[in-house]
Amino acid sequence: MPEPSAVRRRFPRVEVLGNVTGGVSFLHDVALLDLGEGGARLEHAGRFALDALCFLRLPAAEGELVLKARVVHSAVSRTAPGPGEETILLFQSGVEFLGLTSEKLLALRRLVARLRESEPPA
Repeated sequence: MPEPSAVRRRFPRVEVLGNVTGGVSFLHDVALLDLGEGGARLEHAGRFALDALCFLRLPAAEGELVLKARVVHSAVSRTAPGPGEETILLFQSGVEFLGLTSEKLLALRRLVARLRESEPPA
């Protein structure tokens, strides 16, 4: 007898036997802590898996700049108040950029220069 959920499905599913792997992508809010031509440091809730591939979306003068990156480290940085009385762990992760085209590298350099100009004097 089929599962009740299988009866309601628009498209039938088949059970996967054996070793078939895949990947899942999802949006994750991050705070950008620092940025350079080779990578960035991010702060976020939840650990990022080492060597995971991700796409960092940054606002640039040319429009949204989307950079492919690889997570090179991820560790707890601090706690913060969460919803209700919950405390959440915040992580800092370092990512290195991969496969930058000359156009993306130029846009990244412009963004870094713009951020450098807006830094308060030391």
